[in-house]
Amino acid sequence: MRFILSLLMCLISFGVFAQESKVIKHYSFLGIEMNMKVDEFAIKLIQEKGYEVLYVPDDSTAYILGGQFAGIEDCKIFVLGTPKTKTVWKVAVSFPDKKSWYSVKSDYIKLVDSYKKKYGKPDIHKEFFTSPYEDGDGYEMTAISLEKCHYITIFEKDDVMIGINIDNGNNRTAHVMVTYEDIINKKLTEKEKNEIIDDDI
Repeated sequence: MRFILSLLMCLISFGVFAQESKVIKHYSFLGIEMNMKVDEFAIKLIQEKGYEVLYVPDDSTAYILGGQFAGIEDCKIFVLGTPKTKTVWKVAVSFPDKKSWYSVKSDYIKLVDSYKKKYGKPDIHKEFFTSPYEDGDGYEMTAISLEKCHYITIFEKDDVMIGINIDNGNNRTAHVMVTYEDIINKKLTEKEKNEIIDDDI
């Protein structure tokens, strides 16, 4: 009986240890942890990675930076903060606009392949057009502008959710967008949004 109790205690201790060792940490984008204020995070990207400021809204809950990402020039990096504490919860990278469907599709396929090599099999992978549009009909760019193009790949990890999709650009162009959502701070932004609603009502 004493042996069984000792064994149970060992198993419980092991279970607690396993849970503690699986503590989720904040995701690091380009080696910089997404657990700071938007302006602090943006300054680190500027100083350490050489990005330049393109735009900062009046409420300072976001920054738009410009520079190179994944070896591609002229990318835009959007740093988004929570509504109250302005803590970074999401970073989005917009790759350069392309005028042709085959160019933007090629960018998408190359990026998805690169992320698969690093993160493994995606949790979500969809590539289709909504009727009446389809790949090869010559109207793919129109479909993108009408949100009838659904090319999206998502990787769900303990600390981050990474999404890759084809997005509408300006003047009948399109581009690939990659988003990184810190799991902990995504919950924080939802909490702060609910607090704002509660305060107002």
